[in-house]
Amino acid sequence: MGGEEPAMIRTWGFQSLTGNAQPLFGDKITAAFSNLQQPNGFYFVAVANAAQYQAGDRIILGAGSAGENILLVGGINTSTNILSCTSEGNAPVSNWVVNTIIALSIACYGIQIQAAGANGNPIYIGADSSVTNSGGGSAFYELVNVASGQPNSWSLFKYDGQNPLRTTEAWLAGTSTQKFAVAAFIN
Repeated sequence: MGGEEPAMIRTWGFQSLTGNAQPLFGDKITAAFSNLQQPNGFYFVAVANAAQYQAGDRIILGAGSAGENILLVGGINTSTNILSCTSEGNAPVSNWVVNTIIALSIACYGIQIQAAGANGNPIYIGADSSVTNSGGGSAFYELVNVASGQPNSWSLFKYDGQNPLRTTEAWLAGTSTQKFAVAAFIN
């Protein structure tokens, strides 16, 4: 990292695994998403905790699905947990059902994942949404619990004074209810 300190570290704290492939910074919509643009030009995305997001964030709605949409967060209404978003490049957007996956896709120079010490089963890191909780698909790294003496963290850093990586560089999968934490380092 060249001794440089990050300008910002983004994390969503410890998250629970679902048993299926999920983005490192993953979320789900809590109400059906309508592709009807509001008169103010925004689309509204309902999430459980809008405080995780910031104005200017890039999100992928339907991450890992055919026809995913890229939206830019323009504003946040934390009292109703709604993100006011615009379509990147004014591209057409689709309707999405409740529990559609959202991935935070922001530029960064480093990503670090830490498995919770109490996890009893491995967490697999993969290159895309095909990673499985048994190490299949695009899996390329296995995180295990601290008690086993095996590695329980993974890092990817490319510091060159820029932010050449995205928080969507990897996905993970593991047994439902196991926990992990992830941080993105932003210059």
